[in-house]
Amino acid sequence: MHHRKHRAAAAAVGALSLAILAAPLAARAADTLPNPGVDRSLATRDDTVVKVRRSSKKAPVEIGGYAVSGALAYAFGKKAEFLYVPPVIKAKPGEALRFKLVNEIDAPPSNVTAAELEGEQMMVPTDLNMHTHGLITSPCSGKKQGDNIFLTIQSGALAKQSDGHSGHGGHAGHGAHAGHGAHAGHGAVAAADGDIEPQAKSECGKSQLVTLKGSADYRIGVKDNGQSGMFWFHPHIHGFSQKMVNAGLSGGIQIGSLCDGKHLLPSDQERLCKNGSPQIRERFMLLKDVQLTKIDEKAKIAELRPYDIFVNCSGQGKPIDYSKVKGGCQIDGTAGKDTDLWLFLVNGARYPTVEMKAGAQEIWRIANIGANASYDLVLLDEDGNKTDFQVINIDGNYVAKSVTKGSLLMMPGTRADIVVSSGRIDGKGKLQPFKKDKTFQFVQRQVLSGTSTYPAVALAKVVMKGDPQAKATEVAEFGLDPATAEARIATLMADDAVGPVGKKHKRPEACKNKKGLGNPTVVFKDGTVMGPDEDHSQSSGQTAVIPLRFGNSPNFDKFFINTNGQGAKAFDMDRINLCIEKGSTVRFEVENSSPIFHNLHIHQSRFIVEKVKYETGGPDERPNRVMAGFFKDVKAGGEMVPVERDTAPLPASGKVVVKVKFPEQGRFVYHCHILIHEDLGMMQVAEVFASEE
Repeated sequence: MHHRKHRAAAAAVGALSLAILAAPLAARAADTLPNPGVDRSLATRDDTVVKVRRSSKKAPVEIGGYAVSGALAYAFGKKAEFLYVPPVIKAKPGEALRFKLVNEIDAPPSNVTAAELEGEQMMVPTDLNMHTHGLITSPCSGKKQGDNIFLTIQSGALAKQSDGHSGHGGHAGHGAHAGHGAHAGHGAVAAADGDIEPQAKSECGKSQLVTLKGSADYRIGVKDNGQSGMFWFHPHIHGFSQKMVNAGLSGGIQIGSLCDGKHLLPSDQERLCKNGSPQIRERFMLLKDVQLTKIDEKAKIAELRPYDIFVNCSGQGKPIDYSKVKGGCQIDGTAGKDTDLWLFLVNGARYPTVEMKAGAQEIWRIANIGANASYDLVLLDEDGNKTDFQVINIDGNYVAKSVTKGSLLMMPGTRADIVVSSGRIDGKGKLQPFKKDKTFQFVQRQVLSGTSTYPAVALAKVVMKGDPQAKATEVAEFGLDPATAEARIATLMADDAVGPVGKKHKRPEACKNKKGLGNPTVVFKDGTVMGPDEDHSQSSGQTAVIPLRFGNSPNFDKFFINTNGQGAKAFDMDRINLCIEKGSTVRFEVENSSPIFHNLHIHQSRFIVEKVKYETGGPDERPNRVMAGFFKDVKAGGEMVPVERDTAPLPASGKVVVKVKFPEQGRFVYHCHILIHEDLGMMQVAEVFASEE
């Protein structure tokens, strides 16, 4: 339905798309993987409008072949179609994303229950904002909004409906305050446009806790800082982030290109690139999962269902028969029967076919842009054996050396570019095309975490074409020459220079919370760490080390982060937990005290994983088994290849050490990017203040 319209639209902007992505799909009838296309307007124009709306029975959105009501969708343009998978936003380093975000949500999505709307809320699921996950960019942008996740855009549709009367999404203050996105059930709208909390001034020079009605103008800078690859966007609606993302609000961002001149050897650059565009086929593979109910198979209509991470999925016998779980599985419905569906979609499609030419290599740009599900991705041949591929980019950072993998762990928010070869690489490093067509399955293996199980599912059918006359071809090499690669790795792993021992500091004004909330830990660029109960400290001359402890209540209804021994605190928009001088490097020792794994994400930064420790029997013990192949390629030393990233799994009852740099000023958060954990409290606030130098 919408894919046909959208492909036509993508063709109309051909010059804006990568040539390799704009190939006519009609000529590849056997290839059914939808191409979301790319949109350059946000980076090249000042008048782009991005609208968000709730789907209905009269105006459904297509998801996995069903016309779905109760979901949320984006439209890029005043008259554009609302899509479950919007076009990929494409920008170049040094540009800025400029757009007006318009909130037309007229009711909470149908995955939100009435009980979840009761009581005091920081935000509600008719609010809106936008976070550009992975971009190192300021949350402040003058008179316009930067990547500010403390912004609340109230529903313009509800404001018109209520006209000051009671309605969903009404604001009635946060605690004793009013005007920065706090809610009390279904109360009336109380906040004025731009209303701010004067006690919450951030280092942006203004409050980031802002409430607007109907829309907001954004300008999000894309820094020329070496980041290039896949990123993504989604709302950060505190308490309802997983509901909003699961309802459909997420999409891809591509920054830069493989052919930017920074990621390949000159000889490979000349062979693989022409006029700045890759001559190897690239595909977007945006992964989303969704649960549907009230399904009419004949009419192909359905409704978004409240998401249940504990639900049992049919077809999960041992061994897994992937022919019975193509693109999803049946789950228990409200009547106790297997009537509902849990779909795992690629670019919004259920079990599409990917067709590769004989002897070809392709780059698959994979992004997990879902809320909660983790993927253990493998490519299985006809005998069920894993097929190796090359990982060349993680979380928007090209690796110095490509890494050969047979599986790939993709927790929520993770992105990876992989190179898949259609044929067999022989002992001489040549790619030998298959003589006959061969069929592979791109699958998600079962992932276990505590009492949650993400099911095994066949995501796509992959047909590698055969040609008995085809000759062997050169295998494309990805990465830098050994000397340059080793130098980059050494730079990543080197300890940063810190200031002299004994330099004295006093607590900055930016690092003082309101009375009753306690003060945050402060980190200075010279390595000084000032505890929450201290107002003065002095430098030790070493990189600052801050312990973080992730945990949860015994019945898993509350999640928390304990920063530097301050106590197990759930998220509070008003409380800064960690205050950091701009330009600082911090080593976080992150302990997971939970029997389930978590997913570390730190806004406005990237980091490397230096160490990992399994506390409960090693990587083969449930639920850490799936992480065994992940960490071996990011630890330091020997053949290990350190990779800069913005997400990292935390093993159950284990520990991870990461080194982080903070180049941007302003207020942001660090949290578990399994969004249901974030919404239950596993998130805290960081403030980066101006350097004293």
